[in-house]
Order: sequence, then C-alpha cells, then structure tokens
Amino acid sequence: MKKLILKTIIVAVVAIFSICLVFFGILSLTVPKLMGKLAGNLGFVRTEASYALQEYKKDKKIETLAIAVQKNYNAQLYKNAAIYGDILIQDNHFDSYCQTQRNSNLYNFTTKVFLQSITAESYFYIGNYERTFAIARNNYKETDGNNQVVDWLLATTKIRENTEFYNKLEGIKKQINKKGGREVCLKLYKKV
Repeated sequence: MKKLILKTIIVAVVAIFSICLVFFGILSLTVPKLMGKLAGNLGFVRTEASYALQEYKKDKKIETLAIAVQKNYNAQLYKNAAIYGDILIQDNHFDSYCQTQRNSNLYNFTTKVFLQSITAESYFYIGNYERTFAIARNNYKETDGNNQVVDWLLATTKIRENTEFYNKLEGIKKQINKKGGREVCLKLYKKV
C-alpha cells in the first residue's frame, strides 16, 4: 500500500513537471517577447538577449533587431551583437530608423553612431579587426572626418589595454586631424 501511494505521488510530480516544461516550451516558441521580459525581470540577461533575437527572427522588424543587438551587447554576447549588428547597420531602413529614434543612450551619441559603435566594438571583442575598421571607415564616409565610432573604439581599446590596435587608431586619427578631410581618412583606412 505504501509503495502504491509513493508511486502515485512520484508519477503525479513527474506529470506536473512535464506539463510545466511543455507549457514553458510553447510559451518560448510563441511569445518570445513575453519570455524575454520575464527573463530580464528575473535577472537572466543572456536569456533575455536570446529571446530578443528569437523575437526578431519571428517578426523581422528593424526596431526589434535594434533592441536585440543592444541586449546582446549588454549581455556580453559579442558574437551575436556583431553578426546581428551588421545586419542592422546594412539594412536599407537603418538610416530612417535612426532618424526616428530619440538619442537617449548613456553616451550622448546619435542612435546611428551608438549602434555602429557597439557593432564595431563587438567585432573588436571577437577578434575581427578588419570588420571593426570597415565599420569605422563607413562612418567616415558619412561625416566630415569627425568619427565618433573611432572615438568609441579608442576608449574601448584603451580600457582593454590593446595598445597595438589603439596606436593604429590614434595614428590614423592624428593624420586625419593634421591633413583633414574624408578622402585622407579613406586612404589611410585602406592601408590598415
């Protein structure tokens, strides 16, 4: 009799646990935004970032992608931030999206520069220096030589004590400031 009661309790607990897992799985697949918000509220930053990417894959909106890139960057999931950040900054609607956003980030950069900078920094962290320079170079194409992406990267490389990369960036920036202009910058970046 005791064995029967014990088996019944075990079966009931396993069944309840299984139902909860299935319910959790269904919620994860159908409403990743809700699950991401729940994970974020519980302090699971990496899980929240993962759900943000799932939400983007589900709705394919640039607004969702921008949020996913920022969450992956903040969660130090730099590979995802770099890959999806690249998709974001190459999107045909990126410029118009950035123009509609309030520049509310901590560093007082425009939304466009902020998103380009965290993408470039993410590439730096995963060791793809060529792509890091390419993003900085593309930012120069859009400016008069005042490149905030380079400023962001200079701060990052100084903090990370990557003197070789820092010195390359600093040297390029000094030459541009001396000679001035966008064309000088583009020629120098091609040499790196």
